[in-house]
Amino acid sequence: MIKRSMAVLMLLSLLLYLQAGFCYALNQGDINLSHLDSLKREITTAEGKKIIVVVFASPADPQNPGAGKDQPAAKSGGIACVDDAARAAVVYMKYFEQFGDLNALKKARECLDFILYMQDADGLFYNFIKEDGSRNTSDPGSVKSMSWWTVRALYSLGYGYRVFKSIDKDYASRLEQALLLTQARIKDYLSAPETGYGNYIEIHGKKVPAWLLNKGGDVTSIAVLGLCEYYKAKANDDTADLIKKLCRGIDEFQGGDFETYPFYAHLSSYTAMRSWHAYGSSQIQALCEAGIIFNQSQWIDSAEKEANGLLVHLASSYGPVYGFEPHPVIYPQTSYSDEALASNLIWLYKATGKENYAMMSGLMASWLYGNNIFKEPMYMASTGASYDGLDQAGINKNSGAESTVEALLALLNINRTPAEKYLSFTEISALRFQILEAEHGQTVFKVFEIKEYPADQDSGFKMKLVELNRENSFWIKFNMTDAEQYNFYLVFLKKPGLGKAIAANMRIDGDIIIQVAMGGSPDVPYLTMEKVMGPYFLAKCLHTLGIRFSGLNFSQPAVVDCVVLQPLVERRLFKNRDGKYLLLMKSMTSIERNNPVSLASFPPGKVAMTVYNSSGSIAKQDVSDLQSNGSNFQVKLPPYGYATLEW
Repeated sequence: MIKRSMAVLMLLSLLLYLQAGFCYALNQGDINLSHLDSLKREITTAEGKKIIVVVFASPADPQNPGAGKDQPAAKSGGIACVDDAARAAVVYMKYFEQFGDLNALKKARECLDFILYMQDADGLFYNFIKEDGSRNTSDPGSVKSMSWWTVRALYSLGYGYRVFKSIDKDYASRLEQALLLTQARIKDYLSAPETGYGNYIEIHGKKVPAWLLNKGGDVTSIAVLGLCEYYKAKANDDTADLIKKLCRGIDEFQGGDFETYPFYAHLSSYTAMRSWHAYGSSQIQALCEAGIIFNQSQWIDSAEKEANGLLVHLASSYGPVYGFEPHPVIYPQTSYSDEALASNLIWLYKATGKENYAMMSGLMASWLYGNNIFKEPMYMASTGASYDGLDQAGINKNSGAESTVEALLALLNINRTPAEKYLSFTEISALRFQILEAEHGQTVFKVFEIKEYPADQDSGFKMKLVELNRENSFWIKFNMTDAEQYNFYLVFLKKPGLGKAIAANMRIDGDIIIQVAMGGSPDVPYLTMEKVMGPYFLAKCLHTLGIRFSGLNFSQPAVVDCVVLQPLVERRLFKNRDGKYLLLMKSMTSIERNNPVSLASFPPGKVAMTVYNSSGSIAKQDVSDLQSNGSNFQVKLPPYGYATLEW
């Protein structure tokens, strides 16, 4: 029972609401908790009745998505989980803070009560609860460990302690004690022989911090966010020490550069060193949050590199992709990935004050409102439901806990920021990278074999790859709709041994031939994506790409996944519901160049152009007239910079 009087709470709520009412604002009705509320059920446990958030929900009426009903619990390790309840608790508490809604605070407490029930005496958490009210202690997706559900529980406890500290000190103390148990386990993790702070392991020739929780920068970032929430409410040396150590690990687990995959991304997990996934990757958010608290500009700079390397690249091409394995995996697209990208960018805006990051955040979140391949909303403000995702085959119109919570979290994080201005923009055209799948190639002489390989030694993600032996070759036809210069990236299996002992030759339009060395792995074979040639001009017409076996080791096949054609400057044109246009251009090259942009088909008006350098700082601003007879603009992009034209 919350002990302070209702009058005091109502006054607090009013003050919160009035404080939040300035600047930009999504309407309270735009962030609708109704569907999330409908996913809550009461279940009887050994400790009495608890409120849970059911995992799955399909529409009771397919014509009315958002009217949810439970799917069978057999589809998971149980009917509800800490993963979803912890995120739901954060959503309810953010909603309370922004809108002063006492009912949301009550529901946050219900979620937190469930989370407390799922904690074991050692501070770790089981994830799933069964229909009979017992905890699932054996399923791989539920066993207590330093995994997603434990760090998400930690995040909700830290957030809960900060919120309830001024409302109900006794309840806040319960949350704190639970958090400190988990914090102690993290301290143990960073002191263990194999995962101790300052230890490194070497994978594929790269030194990797061994103390990242669950071997991942993604899981570690969620823990940092939880510890930061607790530290903001109760500064102390132990928590500060852990945050700094974990952030050092995230900071060092960054790869590539502006032209080399993974384009400055903070990688997801070193069990799959060449993979990066968008979902749950909150490394930028964590580095910014901790960077603000501890005045660590190095962490914020590291976050900016990823934003200007990878996230702007995604915003100007496909939006919230699934990830890279290292083959670009465009689909499925989900609110889980969308939230991570939008929240990362808005935290970078908060850390730097640069509105271009807020703009990118809004463009990412606009996916929820129809900025996707089907031009359909994935989030319905009328019901508060978010569809489970989409791929090229269509939209999955189930609306489970994860998709709903993540959509609400994205909107709450960008609420009352400049990002809101971009929620109604929808793509109308684009020039972005193309993927040429090797398995779609046409055989020249001898038929090649297609086999499944793991994306990395410990990755569960399977890829279809082509094995090219001595007599194998193939060619692919592809059509270019825009004349542009391109870099060519090849995704292939890098094997141990001398570089050119295993190789393939690539031939473009029967003319230029290049040899790609496929050896050189210092340990085990692994998939990689490497730039193999460019820039190379491709005219607006039909082209051919041929690949054949090369090299000296005839007993080892060359294993090819795909070729990625990356335009040196990618472009994406948007229009919003008010008839405003936005053109986003991103340079993927070190060459400074003028880029002609024709706006001849658009109505006259003022065009505001802003050019950013590779650090995300403004390099040039200009306002020009768009003449009624059409105008050609020259946009000079700095190396790896980007630009926006708005009119």
